[in-house]
Amino acid sequence: MLSSLTGNPRIASALAAAVMLSVASVSAAANSTSGSSRVAGEPSGLSAAATGSAADQAVNDLLNKSGASAANTVVSLDDAGGDTLGSAMSVFIQSTFATDYITPRGLHVSDKGVTWQPLTVINMDVYSGKGLISDVTAYGGIWQDWNSQQHIKPDGSFQEIDPFVGVKTTLAKAFTLDFEYVDFISPNGSYTTEQNLSLKLSYHDTFFKNFSFNPYINPFYEVTGSSTVVTGRNGGTFDVEVGMVPTYTLTAIKKYPITITLPTWFTVGPRNFWDATGQTKNNFGVLSSGLQLAVPLSFIPKKFGAWTAFTGFQYYNELNNNLMTASHILGTGGHRNIYIGTAGVNVFF
Repeated sequence: MLSSLTGNPRIASALAAAVMLSVASVSAAANSTSGSSRVAGEPSGLSAAATGSAADQAVNDLLNKSGASAANTVVSLDDAGGDTLGSAMSVFIQSTFATDYITPRGLHVSDKGVTWQPLTVINMDVYSGKGLISDVTAYGGIWQDWNSQQHIKPDGSFQEIDPFVGVKTTLAKAFTLDFEYVDFISPNGSYTTEQNLSLKLSYHDTFFKNFSFNPYINPFYEVTGSSTVVTGRNGGTFDVEVGMVPTYTLTAIKKYPITITLPTWFTVGPRNFWDATGQTKNNFGVLSSGLQLAVPLSFIPKKFGAWTAFTGFQYYNELNNNLMTASHILGTGGHRNIYIGTAGVNVFF
């Protein structure tokens, strides 16, 4: 997941379904702490440092040490021009439980038992200014997937681990360019480590109060290693994720605003991404849409970070028959239509 996560699995993991959840939840946390309103499966960076919507703005606010994170710093370095110790660093930790594990690219990795997907991201503010480039943030982290009833031995319950690093740049205050490198690793070697690059461009629109569409495009390139969808070419191919994260914030209860997101996307690319032979006459991968809810846990003192609880569901339509073939290989049934439920908590400090 961030294995989009991976040659089985797949970050942005945390920036796809997990990522969307991450973003939505951070957004709600921001609402409770800084008065504003808004992350990988696959994290991806998936991640938490990712997507680009109202949520992204909240993430940026937190990364810039406004609101919640500012309240967490304790020591001032007066001799360093008023800088605050650790003020350029922040940490995002998320714990997600899901009914199934399916990557943003539509690979149905597991469908039995309970899937646990912990994510940790460390962010560092590199630059902040008022010009065309208003913010640059470097980040790195690890996403994992554990399943109580893994099909494929000898993996056991530990299915995947995805270390990633990236740089996120805010342009003209409304656009975000997120460049990320991520490895999809099988702890027990059931597939060759997959090395991947992504370059996500997001736009945070501000046409309406408390609502934004947040469209994005995310080219994903497999550099080397096993196919991230099992049946495709082993490296040297790509797909493109095109989507949006419509976001609305209900502020009826001031201390507990509810952030509602509708993460929706589809993938498209060359035929060999899903079929190594290139014979399949289909350039589309998966279509997905869902509903996610996030609410800040405002009763937790700010000195312990900005906490958020979230839940939701995601629907996947396997547009490409090779994805169903891959799921048969993995023992997950080869279904065209897949529904998964998620729930969890995260903290930002």
